[in-house]
Amino acid sequence: MKTTPAPLAWLAVLAAVCVPSGLAFGQINEQKAATPQEELAAKARAIFETHCYECHGGKQEAPDFNVKLYGTVVGTSYKYIVSKNLEDSAAFQAMSEGRMPPEGKPRPTDAEIALVREWIEKGAIKWPDVIAARPFVTDIDVLSAIRDDLRSAPSDDRSFLRYFSLHNLHNNWPVERIGKTAPVDADILNLARAAISKACNSMSWQNQISVPKIVDKNGVVLRIDLRDFGWDKNNQWATLLRSYPYGLQFHKSRDPAIQQMATEVADLSGSGMPCVRLDWFIDSATRPASYKALLELPNKIDELEKKLNVDVQSDFLRDRLARAGFAESGVSRNNRLVDRHPAAFGAYWKSYDFAKSEDRGDLFKFPLGPEFDKNDFNRQAFKHDGGEMIFNLPNGLQGYYLSKANGEELLEGPIEIVRDLQETGGTAKVLNGISCMACHTYGMKRFTDTIREGLGVSGDALLKVDRLFPTKERMDKLLDQDEERFLKAALAATASFLDPADPASITPAKLKNYKEPIGLIARMYQKDLSLEEAAFELGFQNPAELKTLIANNSTLQNLGMGPLANGASIKRDKWAFMGNDGRARSTFHRAATELNRGVPFKEL
Repeated sequence: MKTTPAPLAWLAVLAAVCVPSGLAFGQINEQKAATPQEELAAKARAIFETHCYECHGGKQEAPDFNVKLYGTVVGTSYKYIVSKNLEDSAAFQAMSEGRMPPEGKPRPTDAEIALVREWIEKGAIKWPDVIAARPFVTDIDVLSAIRDDLRSAPSDDRSFLRYFSLHNLHNNWPVERIGKTAPVDADILNLARAAISKACNSMSWQNQISVPKIVDKNGVVLRIDLRDFGWDKNNQWATLLRSYPYGLQFHKSRDPAIQQMATEVADLSGSGMPCVRLDWFIDSATRPASYKALLELPNKIDELEKKLNVDVQSDFLRDRLARAGFAESGVSRNNRLVDRHPAAFGAYWKSYDFAKSEDRGDLFKFPLGPEFDKNDFNRQAFKHDGGEMIFNLPNGLQGYYLSKANGEELLEGPIEIVRDLQETGGTAKVLNGISCMACHTYGMKRFTDTIREGLGVSGDALLKVDRLFPTKERMDKLLDQDEERFLKAALAATASFLDPADPASITPAKLKNYKEPIGLIARMYQKDLSLEEAAFELGFQNPAELKTLIANNSTLQNLGMGPLANGASIKRDKWAFMGNDGRARSTFHRAATELNRGVPFKEL
């Protein structure tokens, strides 16, 4: 991610920045020379961007704090910066006390801290936000890009080509903030593109990483070939479309140009809906039912292990696994034990999780489970309640599976045993697929065995433990090996999007500086909608136009959109809920119909 030029250079380019008319963000007088106060503000802004933007902007560590945007820094309810009040300015206090930036990152100099102090004491003067102009992308722009790409593709390939659009995110820039709405900057768009590549490749049994291709000049339409991921157009893709809450039949639009374009796209692709929203796909296709369908996961764990060429019992008997146990885990509420098995495509990690840590759940007394007929140590065998399986896919990324103790598949983990602290799926439940992808940012999570040195077994059982539980040094080497494999694949999937200008500069170490993209985009999608976001999703360039329509349209108000006209937000699940009336229409569908944008899509 790039930083801005040095302060003086930054001032020099302000006059060249194109700011759309009618928007209050960053408007400047090109003929007016900067005052000393404005120069001070510009220098303060440059310091924040140099030292804070990586997390508070690029990574969205605090989604409402983007140092590129003055309105998210000064005068907010969280009090990042409070005019003429150093003590209440949380961001300044963190900077001056050395708590931020985090350890290992370049720290601001004493002179830079003094300049920020002066800026706050003089009233935290507003800086002009630097805005790179971004053209508004319409539905017809998206359709046109898809049509042109299909025309250029070999006719035999067209029916396998599918598209993702992020134009609703692209259009969310720049706007006036209302409530908790933050415009989507270029770095977030790059992460969205990285997310779709990582997600698709994380649901594929193919040998190679396949990177989606951008097909339009604005970078908002990406193409995949379903065959590159082993997906069937008449099975997995068609099933996804049944729950797609934003599909509109543009070939039935009242606009002749859109109607003609959509008809040609449908004819060329052989699909009435060859394109879906990228953020919806990230959130929905990675959830348990769709994840299971796209990755073709079996109903029993032994079927998956057979596919991966793993024999758990044989590996236990022959000491071919590496085992570790610990009392504390970021996911499991109680004891957890993990085994690493060699597998067809790298490693297969199997965890054993427990509803309680006493009796047969006490790994210090019962480290040699699970019980099975040929296990000579059944007296020292634990009894688990479920588990999480992590396995390398042929392309180097990871697949995930949850199961009961008897091996039956679970789509979500019992909350009393495991939990998702990030709530990536909108719940603390661990949802197979989305929760796991967001959690395992760099592959396997690091851990340290605490069982080996505190055991309550002796004799042959102790010798068996010594063979199964490797030293920390050996286990760390295995973790290093698996992390290297995963990061190599993740780089292949995402580097060209994270730094389009110089993808070769993205190393495994640098990749760790980026926010995990799937979790980021999923959480962005799930949050409540503001007026601006609803407007862009409905195709309005000016959110105020939608606000007026809502205020004067009882149908839109009855759909629950009234709060948007009053500066409040509405729930995403309400907006996208498809209903139980058998007609598969979301609130979005109903609003779009009322506004003459189109009619709800139904696969022909």
